[in-house]
Amino acid sequence: MNDRVCLVTGATSGIGHAAARALVREKLTLVIHGRNAERLESARAALRGAGPADVQTIRADFASLDEVREMAVEFRQRFNRLDILFNNAGLLTDERRTGIDGFELTFTVNHLAPMLLTWSLLPLLRNAAPARILFNSSSALGDARLDIDDLQGERWHSGWSAYANTKLANMLMSSLLAERLAGDGIVCNSFCPGLIDTRLLKDNREFSPRMLEHIKKRVRTPEDGALTAVYLATAPEAAKISGAFFLKSQGAGRQPVHIHWDRDLAVRLREETARILKPWLGDQAGSAADSA
Repeated sequence: MNDRVCLVTGATSGIGHAAARALVREKLTLVIHGRNAERLESARAALRGAGPADVQTIRADFASLDEVREMAVEFRQRFNRLDILFNNAGLLTDERRTGIDGFELTFTVNHLAPMLLTWSLLPLLRNAAPARILFNSSSALGDARLDIDDLQGERWHSGWSAYANTKLANMLMSSLLAERLAGDGIVCNSFCPGLIDTRLLKDNREFSPRMLEHIKKRVRTPEDGALTAVYLATAPEAAKISGAFFLKSQGAGRQPVHIHWDRDLAVRLREETARILKPWLGDQAGSAADSA
């Protein structure tokens, strides 16, 4: 299995980098993604020599769908397979902002970008089957107010709600992917890493210093937050689990928890996502709308 290829997005810090530090101990090609070239090379330098993995980098700003598409093209040129895709990169803002393409930024980075990447790399995942996809979601999805007619938060917006909506979207798309890919030898799962000490909270004005001080008492390390991801990416028994949601706060984070999800809402979201991404998916847009 030394020819395995693993891609971790958002791997220059936080949970992504902690997962990469664990995965570097595997005999595989580990491709770490980031948006800043200097930080990406620094992360690679920190990982090289820490294990047998061949550490490589790929750069893209998930706020730009053009860059995500170019990243997928470059990845397909460099590799003919993808065994593990860890959709980890994420964003939490304290105000409504738009990305380069005019879409609400949290929705772009947390949902549109990973779906564009996942759909674009499905042929390589099929080439590598049995393969695995995992999404870094969150129990924040319980606060979601996902409105298919207002995905951009133009009628109503708060930073936390936008984040919660995208975390619900991650879980919904993961569940649909699991259904669609069941016959292709690809498993797909989502998980909540718990409250982790990352930059996600620190620079956000929605959290007062007093609130952050209270939160600090409950946060875990990025290494702890990465445990479920590494389990889903590498454990032999995890290759038989698909369409599940995991909570790190539940024991060791290795047992799926029952969570009700609205399949009709998920299908509507998938169709709307494929419609939005059609300019970047091209001929793949139709198959994306029909699958997950």
